[in-house]
Amino acid sequence: MDNVRIEDFTTNSVLLVPSGYLERDLGVAIKNAVKTVLAQGNKNVVISFAEVNRVNSLGMSELIDTFDLIDNAGAEMWFVDVRNDLRAILEAAGLLNLVSQILTMEEARRALS
Repeated sequence: MDNVRIEDFTTNSVLLVPSGYLERDLGVAIKNAVKTVLAQGNKNVVISFAEVNRVNSLGMSELIDTFDLIDNAGAEMWFVDVRNDLRAILEAAGLLNLVSQILTMEEARRALS
């Protein structure tokens, strides 16, 4: 996927690492990657924000759509490596109310093992 690296994480979970400016196009790439990994049977989608340098409202809208996609599939969305400035944006967009699993990478790996 363009600007979204997909990595195995733990059993039935996958790590997505989007890179760059989280705007509409990167949001769509994340959503497409999620469709792929859900079709492969993954039940936990971990999204790392370590390589996201900026975000806008269109990117947040795509993340909300991605949450709905994951939720409707009976899977869970996890966020890791969320910087404080991005945390504030996620909170303003209402995503923190939807995704309670905001951890470090190591905490998420332990929780999902």
